[in-house]
Amino acid sequence: MTTKQPRYIDCSMAVRKKLARLFKCSDKIVSYALTRQRDSELCKKICYVAVKEYGGKPMRHVPECETMSNVTKDKRELMEQYFDNGNVLIADKGTGLITVTNRHGVEIYRMENASLIDLGKAQIIAENE
Repeated sequence: MTTKQPRYIDCSMAVRKKLARLFKCSDKIVSYALTRQRDSELCKKICYVAVKEYGGKPMRHVPECETMSNVTKDKRELMEQYFDNGNVLIADKGTGLITVTNRHGVEIYRMENASLIDLGKAQIIAENE
């Protein structure tokens, strides 16, 4: 499933058809509900039933990128992620420093003493800037 939304519910086309029949609505409304593009009561019900009754899996959009882990000569442990848009995210595992640079080498994001939640935010920035 392709979506720009950060959260969605993943389920098969057969389940989507069943949801449309059950709620007497169009396939498009079901799609809007599962990709969180609409927030009506009907859409909330569709999402609830998709997960609880039909095994839909709540998902969160995470950027796809090449990830390398390495140790530098001065024994720093780094995680480097290379994104399709040319941005590079470097996270120092020892200090918690995260930096994102664009394809020209200009720093566009910096966070010190970062947590895993901060890493996720930095990944989204790196993917979208």
